[in-house]
Amino acid sequence: MNFKPDNNDVDIHLTFQKEVYKPNQIKGFVYDYREIRRWCHLDFMQYKTWITAKIPRVLSTDGTIKSVKVPWAGDDKRYTYLFENMAIEILLATKN
Repeated sequence: MNFKPDNNDVDIHLTFQKEVYKPNQIKGFVYDYREIRRWCHLDFMQYKTWITAKIPRVLSTDGTIKSVKVPWAGDDKRYTYLFENMAIEILLATKN
């Protein structure tokens, strides 16, 4: 985790650990990793919070290569589910 008080940022870095990974969605072997991705998360007090990770791509038994799905965000989203939910709640609360 990087805390940058001058930038008002908290950056949480996640690392793929093969020994912990339970391939419930894709069966196969780690082929390579996608580029580093960054997702906007819920702010922590006055600090913008980001999740940063290199997501593995898996070579499945049928020869296709697929990215591992992350549990905190949709495939092409640049924000987390919690961020999305909070944004929707705020919009609904301010609706007249």
